[in-house]
Amino acid sequence: RCATGDEGTECEIRANAKFLGFYRGQSRCGNSPVFIDSAIVSDEVVANRVKIYKFSTNKEYLGTVKDNSVLIDDASSQGRIMTVTMENDKLTFYEELPAADSFNACNFVGSRDTTVKK
Repeated sequence: RCATGDEGTECEIRANAKFLGFYRGQSRCGNSPVFIDSAIVSDEVVANRVKIYKFSTNKEYLGTVKDNSVLIDDASSQGRIMTVTMENDKLTFYEELPAADSFNACNFVGSRDTTVKK
């Protein structure tokens, strides 16, 4: 059996490895126009942890990898509802931002840029 955060037949793969990289894509918040955005997912000391920096919000989020998702820490989310998923090298980062009387949902979808080193 592998230690927490390690995967593979011989526990040779860090669980967070599938998320690491630079992602170029687009974001949309509510009914606003789509805009160009990007995100960086970087390594943390523990093999199942990642740090996500989203350029449009200029914020950093910490989370735990579980299968093809990242569970954002409560302290990082600051009351936002957030989901981060990975499928076919595409990162989707959805968040609902509490507003005065309503919620404003933002969604980022980006593709891994393989020309940028992890």
